[in-house]
Amino acid sequence: MKTDMGDKKIRNVRLTDFVVKMIAFNAIILGGLILAVSYLFFYRQITEVYDDVARAITGEAATQLDNELIKRFVDECDSILSSVDDPLNAYNNDLDSYLKHYEAVPEEEDYIKMQKFLEDLRKGTEATEIDFVIMYPGREYGIYVMDARDVTAVPCGEMFEVSSKNFDKKTKLFKGFYSRSKYFGMLRTDGVLIYADKSAGVYAYLTADIPTSKINDRFISFIISSTLAAIILAIVVCLLIAYFIKKNMVKPIMHISDLAEMYAEGYEERSLKHEDNVKLVFGDIPCSRITEANDLLSSMQKMELEINSYIKNLDTVTREQERIRIELDTASAIQAAMLPDATDPFPDRDEFEIFASAKTAKEVGGDFYDFFLIDEDHLGLVIADVSGKGVPAALFMMACKIIIKNLAIAGLSPSKTLMKANEQICANNKEGMFVTVWFGILSIKEKKIVASSAGHEYPFIKKGDRFDIFKDPHGIILGGMEGVKYKDYEIELEKGDTILVYTDGVVEATDKDKKLFGSKRLLESLNKEPNLDPKALIGHVIEDVNAFVGDEKQFDDLTMMCIRIN
Repeated sequence: MKTDMGDKKIRNVRLTDFVVKMIAFNAIILGGLILAVSYLFFYRQITEVYDDVARAITGEAATQLDNELIKRFVDECDSILSSVDDPLNAYNNDLDSYLKHYEAVPEEEDYIKMQKFLEDLRKGTEATEIDFVIMYPGREYGIYVMDARDVTAVPCGEMFEVSSKNFDKKTKLFKGFYSRSKYFGMLRTDGVLIYADKSAGVYAYLTADIPTSKINDRFISFIISSTLAAIILAIVVCLLIAYFIKKNMVKPIMHISDLAEMYAEGYEERSLKHEDNVKLVFGDIPCSRITEANDLLSSMQKMELEINSYIKNLDTVTREQERIRIELDTASAIQAAMLPDATDPFPDRDEFEIFASAKTAKEVGGDFYDFFLIDEDHLGLVIADVSGKGVPAALFMMACKIIIKNLAIAGLSPSKTLMKANEQICANNKEGMFVTVWFGILSIKEKKIVASSAGHEYPFIKKGDRFDIFKDPHGIILGGMEGVKYKDYEIELEKGDTILVYTDGVVEATDKDKKLFGSKRLLESLNKEPNLDPKALIGHVIEDVNAFVGDEKQFDDLTMMCIRIN
């Protein structure tokens, strides 16, 4: 229909049709952009994840290998390669004769031990291959020194192509790439530099191949399902909006007056009785093309929302508080489940007794303890105190606990465990949180503890019939700064000796006069009955702390761990 307005003719357009077309067009464009951005982001993230996995595996392996042995094999293989006239031509034209030059290398005892170590590591990870290779970027080829799968899988001296594309332009280091294997499918290869002679252009790497076939299949499925979901969602949205606009176009403006009268006749009471499904009176009526009617409708809708919001405000606040309480209770239960059960944790071991207790100041806390058998003769002991309180400290605490335990189980010394843990924490610590840690390894047979401290409280040790404070060497807190090294120290123990470690919440417990419980009172508490078993001893200390604090609110987490040698 055309309407005359002076010299202009205006063609009326159905708003429903116009909006549906515009939404459909924008949905298609936006969906395409989202899929494209998602693909690029997904590809980059997956690449980084697989490279990190490969570098983590090879980096851990590199820390266990003898640097002198690495250099020896590099020099030996490089010397063999240098003795071959035109090695690339010899490799391509007479492979068997070329490889005979390297036959003696895999027979060396050190070579076999190193290969066995890499093979055991490969079997324990998701890597399909772990290779020790030498690269000559200037010559655009490299050679294999060792394949962890088998001596004959990829023989020593086997050549492979090296392109400048395989090296980062800025760092000049080898970077990961994708390849397709007949037996393993798609692979992502990356690794760490273990030897470099820049003057000679010789670089040795430890590389790992990580299979990516499963994630690629899932990504294709993701693209297909996302595209279908976007199309279906666009259709549903278009239909709903078309229905809404159509409904608001056909009702006359006088319905607004009827609905206002309906609201005034008791809709407020009905809305209170149906709090979970309140139907807005002015939110479900037809719209008019008259500007004044739309302005009136907008004002009525705003009024209704404000009135309903005011009526339900108290109930909403109560529900939100209840939701937060339930979530905190759940978080507290999850955190408690992360700590080992201190009630007779090692019923089959009579060489020692151990007990631990953790009481948080809030629903969740930042203190944690841990004890675990590294092997049949070594018991790992950890106590730590994360900076801050509440949920952030609890999340950081769980991450630190997992990192420290994983490193300890890998067989690292306490100082190396803290050093590696500090590197991992500093690598992704945008919030600037930190943690103090005391970590010891008890040699059960030798009755000796090797320990290291990252800024944690001094332990108390009972030798004979009395506890004394042991001022051990202190290192810097974990997460404080990168590149920190820590020191190990030893504690010789005898039958009946007891060690108590704790967090600062014990000595910093405060009474009504703002006085601290302190190390002196803790020592006095321990020496009242020093021969108690670990559980009773910790219970006795807690009683003394509670008696000192009185009715004052606990402001810090209270965590202790005690072990006695039998």
